[in-house]
Amino acid sequence: MRVISDAKVIITGRPGVGKTTVFTKVVLALKDRGLRVYGFMCPEVRRGGARIGFDIIDIATGRRGVLSRLCSIASSKVRVGRYCVNEYDAVRIGVQALLKGLSYADVIAVDEVGPMELKVDRLRSAIYTVLRSSKPVLAVVHRSIVSGLSKEISAATFWVNEVNRNSISSSILKHLIEHP
Repeated sequence: MRVISDAKVIITGRPGVGKTTVFTKVVLALKDRGLRVYGFMCPEVRRGGARIGFDIIDIATGRRGVLSRLCSIASSKVRVGRYCVNEYDAVRIGVQALLKGLSYADVIAVDEVGPMELKVDRLRSAIYTVLRSSKPVLAVVHRSIVSGLSKEISAATFWVNEVNRNSISSSILKHLIEHP
């Protein structure tokens, strides 16, 4: 078993449908097979049941930072909707994870490629460098940009919904791994 050399897989769907859950299942399955997975994920942060922002976590090291918070809690010159983006942690965690992945990963995984991540110039540049590289990539892509991105890179796109979210991870793995 080995990773398909330049496989690109996009996971997309509506908010809250389970894209990150599918992504996490695939990342764990890759790691269980002994593959080196680098990249980042951006889980939401909640307080009292309400979303207050997003963190950014390096998949390989577990290093964590703040990607964004409500602008009523934090300030930044970079805003996406009601969230202020922390450029420092986006670069410190996200860009570094992607650059290390270009050197050391069997698969680079990104959750997510969305308006917030693309607002930070250096992170956007690193994401596009990874997507255009020969490395296998697994990426959750915001549904509003998936069609534009699909015109720029050749990728298998998987739409997650309530019906397939518990079974789609095996299909995604087949696109990333060669079986002898």
